[in-house]
Amino acid sequence: MKSIVFVFLTLLLLSACGKKGALLPPEALVPASVGNLNVMQSGQEFRITWSAPSKEQGGRPLKDLAGFQLLRRAVTPEGGECPSCPGSWRLLTGIDLDRPTSFSKSGELFIYLDKGGNEIDQVQYRITALSKSGGTSRPADAPLKKLFRTPPPPTIKATLQQSSIRIDCTPAPAARLLAIGCNIYRRTTGSAPPLLPFNQEPVTGTVWEDQSLEYGRNYHYSAASVVKIEGEIVESSRSEEIEIVFRQQELR
Repeated sequence: MKSIVFVFLTLLLLSACGKKGALLPPEALVPASVGNLNVMQSGQEFRITWSAPSKEQGGRPLKDLAGFQLLRRAVTPEGGECPSCPGSWRLLTGIDLDRPTSFSKSGELFIYLDKGGNEIDQVQYRITALSKSGGTSRPADAPLKKLFRTPPPPTIKATLQQSSIRIDCTPAPAARLLAIGCNIYRRTTGSAPPLLPFNQEPVTGTVWEDQSLEYGRNYHYSAASVVKIEGEIVESSRSEEIEIVFRQQELR
């Protein structure tokens, strides 16, 4: 009788344990790589943007993202063309999500501006995501970039319309053969200079109208020419900023 009871209790305990899921390897628990990594020359700087991962490498939701490490590799006439050599990469900046002053964001995009180097250098950027538990994602690498001498900025003019503000953007003569369009930067009085253009795609032609406005507010505009140099999309330095008040026009 005792043996029957023992067997019954053993089976009961085993059934109470339930089913265990498959064990995940440690490398699956680290953050996934960052997404939307993009590098574009803006004036004499490189503008680096990326999105934070939302999942771990194994596919589970990422709940302990701590920040990022941004590294840079310079390729000079003297050498440096070795992306697999650890000594080729130098830490450019560390980003701690618990310290808002250590990074800039626009919406969901993180943004970093880097001087890059001189005109004969090529640079490459690498970003890794870090978790609070000590995990490091696989690196995300951007293509090599060369720093070009950019054309002068465009000239702009703002004109108040009945329900919009019209911006005329005229490329400098040196940029006209290379020009793709203009990027428009907008801010309101008291806000910081924008890091990303207001328009989603370069404005082709020379006229753009801003219709997302509020009456009585002061708007500040600047613009940059978007050009193609040796196959690369490059942005000129920005024009001088102009200010205009969006107000109801008087009826005549």
